[in-house]
Amino acid sequence: MALSILTLIIFAPIFLSALKICYYRAKQYHRLSHVPGPWIAGVFPRLWTIISTARNTLHLDHAAVLKKYGPLARIDPNTLITNDPELIRKMNAVRSPYQKGEWYDLMSFTIDRNHLFSETNEERHSALRARMAQGYSGSDLGNAYLEECVNGRLLDLFDLISAKYLSSGGTLRSVDISRLFLYLAADVITDIAFREPFGFLKADSDVHGYIATQEELLPVFEWFSAIPAMAKLVKHPWIAKYAMPKTTDKTGLGYMLGVAKRTVEQRFGPGKIVKNDMLGSFIGHGLDQKQCEQEAVLQVVAGTDTTVTSLRTITMYIITHPQVYHKLKDEIDKARLTYPILTDKEAKNLPYLQACIAEGMRIFPPVTGLFCKRVPPEGDTIHGKFIPGGTEIAYGAWNFYKDPAIFGEDVDVFRPERWLEATEEQAATMRKTTDLIFGYGKYQCLGKPIAMLELGKALAEIFRRYDVSLVDPLKGWKCYNRNGFFFQSEMFVRIVEQSRTDQQHGLIDLALQNHSLSSSVPDSHRGGVVGNRYAKLWRVCFRKSNLRGIDGLHSIAAAKFDRGSDDTLSINEAKSVERIVPSSLSQSINDVLKFVRARGSTALASKQLQLRTLRKFIP
Repeated sequence: MALSILTLIIFAPIFLSALKICYYRAKQYHRLSHVPGPWIAGVFPRLWTIISTARNTLHLDHAAVLKKYGPLARIDPNTLITNDPELIRKMNAVRSPYQKGEWYDLMSFTIDRNHLFSETNEERHSALRARMAQGYSGSDLGNAYLEECVNGRLLDLFDLISAKYLSSGGTLRSVDISRLFLYLAADVITDIAFREPFGFLKADSDVHGYIATQEELLPVFEWFSAIPAMAKLVKHPWIAKYAMPKTTDKTGLGYMLGVAKRTVEQRFGPGKIVKNDMLGSFIGHGLDQKQCEQEAVLQVVAGTDTTVTSLRTITMYIITHPQVYHKLKDEIDKARLTYPILTDKEAKNLPYLQACIAEGMRIFPPVTGLFCKRVPPEGDTIHGKFIPGGTEIAYGAWNFYKDPAIFGEDVDVFRPERWLEATEEQAATMRKTTDLIFGYGKYQCLGKPIAMLELGKALAEIFRRYDVSLVDPLKGWKCYNRNGFFFQSEMFVRIVEQSRTDQQHGLIDLALQNHSLSSSVPDSHRGGVVGNRYAKLWRVCFRKSNLRGIDGLHSIAAAKFDRGSDDTLSINEAKSVERIVPSSLSQSINDVLKFVRARGSTALASKQLQLRTLRKFIP
């Protein structure tokens, strides 16, 4: 009898606890039991997600669930997933009662402050977004500023390719173009943000350990997303001081936070540096130092990863589809584009290029994170089913843009023509759907204008200048997904310089453009506006990639057009030029200057005359 009582005392609490857990699980399951999904996902919290995360197939498993169970499916006891565009727009609308879910909380870099993306408090998020919007949109800085930053970094990319990675004839200089694209995207966003690129392209290396940081950081956030309790444990104040990144770290996220801290510190306090850049816009609209540090890291991480994924993906699809490749090259070759870099407006007016960009982002969305939104307390009725308040609804990105009713039956095929063949109404519906890649309403990505500007200019110029092909078409690339972001590498290509007919046209156009510009800008600005363009003109058109100090030509070139009288270089100017370039090149410069001034635009109207003249003058 005593033993029975003792047994009861020992095992009763265990039994009651087990009973309580079973009751809680049954209640959880019943709460959303009317929504279909894998049974294991409705019973065991996070288990289904943990299994998919461990296999690196979460985005594919989400797509399979939606394909099997329909546009609203269950992936956790309290989480649903959807690929319904109308529901996404409803949840993200400016006046929507839906709010950011727990998933966003896990994306913060530190325990004491959120950045724009991780901020879940609606009031703080709206205030922060309002202060940052003008910096991202370019309205504070002007579209010309954004284009200038992109142009400069593109020229850095082309200088690097010319110096190290051009193949010709039987000579192969293969290059992992996925790495070059990462350097480009990182340099562009840091130039826009801080008016000082990190210098990846100049160094042709991971100068700040960004790639290593990315590879280290995203898997951590992925497991935080799969097991939120892990993130909460790590961010506990007692544990955080040992486990969370610190600005004194030499690698990883801590190192990036340290770089951001040092950059931002220069903009505050005595002797502060004032710059007309995105960070300057944030400060001008009231962001404090600590907040700027958070946003600086977010800019680099978010502004780099999504853009570079799209650059890599669209390039891969283009070069592996010969009919698309040749059609795009033909469109670019026939267009009379500004040289050395086309304008954003010109890129937007290349319909097949824009179709390639839209199609690439449709078939391979650059981000597949959950972006969970929380149902308001009063609940909501979705697809005829009542969804109780507090339920989280995730975004199923991978097959979100593969609805045959919207995009046609061949949704798994990369076919840019679908965007050009569609009726006006169909195209508008497709565009409205793929725009959701950048979010919608109060949660729309502020960096969208920058990303689209960079994609258009970069892709147009790459296929304008080069013939690009995979070194080993059977190998392709290495690609896998972590926490909604893609790691892509080993995309080895052969880059061959294209025929220079288009570049010869560009020399004439740019010379005339700058000659006209030189008379319309203030004297104090001519060296910078006209001159810097000429420096790029000489570098690109004369193909002297091994020359040092060629930027020094810009003041001489600008002065020649500004003066409008002397047809040749003065003795002192000639000596300055010949210290930098061979005398044959300085003579060619003289000849081009003299020809353009003497003949003017009327004589240059003949394409045959343009080609004949430029072939004579350009070495």
